[in-house]
Amino acid sequence: VGGRLDYIQGRTVAVMVYSRGKHLVELFVWPASRGSEEPARTTRNGYNVLHWTANGMSISAVSDLDAAGMEEFARDWQRAP
Repeated sequence: VGGRLDYIQGRTVAVMVYSRGKHLVELFVWPASRGSEEPARTTRNGYNVLHWTANGMSISAVSDLDAAGMEEFARDWQRAP
């Protein structure tokens, strides 16, 4: 759908916005401070958040999609070329 730059805690963060059915998924990406991590799921203010690190980048997906939809989105995104 689009993208932008945000500033979070004094850090520039790339944000890519995807459409998943009727839902938007915002994907925040910034350089990681540690190695790869498996996805960790949380909920904040009614939104599902899925965070993982891979290839030197920290990645957080945020959406009102349900947990299963978020995990499917993350798998699809990780498989994309």
